Amino acid sequence: MTFYELIRSVAKQLMEARSSAATGGSTTTLVDALLDAPNDYYNGGLLFVDHATPVINKITDWASATFTFTFATSTAVTATTKYTVVNERFPLDVIKNAINQCLVEDVGAIMMVDESIVAEDDTERYALPDGVYDVRRVEIGTEDETWNVNYSWQEELGELRFLNDKPSEGETIRVHYVATHEELIDLDDVLDDRLNVDMIVHAACVHALQWRITKVRENEPGLKDKLAFHELKAAFAKSRMGNRLLNRDPIHSRL
Repeated sequence: MTFYELIRSVAKQLMEARSSAATGGSTTTLVDALLDAPNDYYNGGLLFVDHATPVINKITDWASATFTFTFATSTAVTATTKYTVVNERFPLDVIKNAINQCLVEDVGAIMMVDESIVAEDDTERYALPDGVYDVRRVEIGTEDETWNVNYSWQEELGELRFLNDKPSEGETIRVHYVATHEELIDLDDVLDDRLNVDMIVHAACVHALQWRITKVRENEPGLKDKLAFHELKAAFAKSRMGNRLLNRDPIHSRL
């Protein structure tokens, strides 16, 4: 799932949302002649526009008389362009921050894989790529694209040292290591597909709602109930994820 799709999913949980198709538009407008909403109702809200390269536009005006959303210059909208609109309650930055906060606080450490190291002839030590540490498993890729677990290695000061059974030249060294998910920044950034999307969405809603409660000082009707709902859904989804971390493989030989 892309960051764009994730932001849209969270926004649809948090705010009143409508998904439809434009009946016309331009680089600064989206027209939907089938949308019936009071004048200015969506002012300050967000338009998720499903172009080939999706965009999120902040709505500067909703004119009910002409069925027209207005926004800053962006990719041109044409008839049949699909979109989702949400009203103004949660700024885009708050939703983005809530998702990334979830990745740090609720997901935490996960297993990652690096396959960038190619073995050289009779080589014992290989520098680990930046950000790769806490190695739990090493596999060697052979020409027939099978992977064999190697039990003769150590991680030493940013290097992977083979104590015995060194890989052959040209083989790929696959490293399984523990890390946290990279921050999602661009709309086309991709969430690791091993993570539970439901947990991410509901946990992000929790963080966003906590921001909202602080902002309105708990005076908004139903806010605490909505928070409790998403806390429950996030906890249930997280309980189904299980333990995702590998134990470090044992070393079976020494020099």
